[in-house]
Amino acid sequence: MNQHVCYCLHCGAENASTDEVCHACHVSLSAAGGVSSEPLAKTKPPSPVPQAGRGTKISRRRMLQGLGVGSLALAAIAALRGYIWLTTPRYYGLPAVHIIPIATPGADYIYRGHSAAVTTVSWSPDGHYLASGSADKTVQVWQATNGALRYTFVGHTSPVTALAWNVQSTYITSAGDGDGKVWVWNALRDEQDAGHMGQQGRVRSLAWPDPYITSRTSPVNVIISGAEDGTVQVWDAESGKTTATYTRHGGVRALLSSSPDRVLLAGDDHTIHNWEIFVDKKASPTPATYEGHTGAINALTWIDENNIFASASDDGTVRVWSATSNRPSASPTLTYRGHKGSVYTVVAYKGLIISGGQDHSVQLWRFDTGKLLYTYTGHKGPIRSLAVVKPHDNASYVYTPVPFVASASDDGTVHVWRIPEKVLASGGFYR
Repeated sequence: MNQHVCYCLHCGAENASTDEVCHACHVSLSAAGGVSSEPLAKTKPPSPVPQAGRGTKISRRRMLQGLGVGSLALAAIAALRGYIWLTTPRYYGLPAVHIIPIATPGADYIYRGHSAAVTTVSWSPDGHYLASGSADKTVQVWQATNGALRYTFVGHTSPVTALAWNVQSTYITSAGDGDGKVWVWNALRDEQDAGHMGQQGRVRSLAWPDPYITSRTSPVNVIISGAEDGTVQVWDAESGKTTATYTRHGGVRALLSSSPDRVLLAGDDHTIHNWEIFVDKKASPTPATYEGHTGAINALTWIDENNIFASASDDGTVRVWSATSNRPSASPTLTYRGHKGSVYTVVAYKGLIISGGQDHSVQLWRFDTGKLLYTYTGHKGPIRSLAVVKPHDNASYVYTPVPFVASASDDGTVHVWRIPEKVLASGGFYR
């Protein structure tokens, strides 16, 4: 008599009815809804979405005009034909992604869509999507709730080093190519623009500040890029034209900007520089530099926007700084030394510092005392990037925070996990 079989709902593999764990993906078959008595329908490999507008032209200004004025103009963009480079990037839609719930306490799922180390991850400001860049030269956009892949952008020729969303969560800028090219593209559709090529060497950091938070009389829709050649350039998101350039010694690894008027930048020279891009004569004086690190600085994050920020470094420390000191050069107010080896990334959630690095761990600690509250140890490789959804509001958009962390690692995965309630309940944090 033939042995009865069942089919795993996670991967579709055939298993014996007596099996408790799928032999293919190792997910429990005993859980409710874990098996099917019928074979799963086989899906055809996804067909490439046709490349946008080959042989047709449109100006970047019209292509991206909707970015600074709201989402209503985006409907018109779909009717436009795309401006392209000779080497147009390609898009592919909705291939199957194998997601296995992770056993580590506090984790919701692991995203496994990349085939190499995940170098950067960024949460859309509205909290709906995550974008991840990898050494496999792709940028993947996926739903934050369950990891379902929406699009894969494959225009890059080198590992992706940086990502940034616009405030409307509709467009992404990405970089990593050795020739300094930066792409601007629609996060969910097959529309893209060539972006910017103004720097010599790889762009390692990007910022797309809210165009409405400016001292100028009208919105300023700019993208800021920092490169290995030691330059930071501010360029118009609609035309790609450079509007300002800052030059320093050593490559730029990190940018921090919430306004088109100002950016903090750091990198190989161990120093954080404050660049007032559009100087307001009535503005209070702020430090020109922040000094204290003894290694290259890899990441910057706001703790209390425009007042307190943190930096992560190859010297193994995370340092907290006041952005409102009236001295020409400022020293850190707190130095955290909980990691072993380089610290590659740092973010903040309601005043809680979240840092990760070479020791494979993500550590959550208080910014005011440095007290360690929780350590996440689910990864099997160094942590390269962290992302959270932060509260944000302006005249057009209001976003609320989400108590989840996305952590990207050299192990080729992104883990999406909830901040433990006991940590959130410890109190003393900002909104």
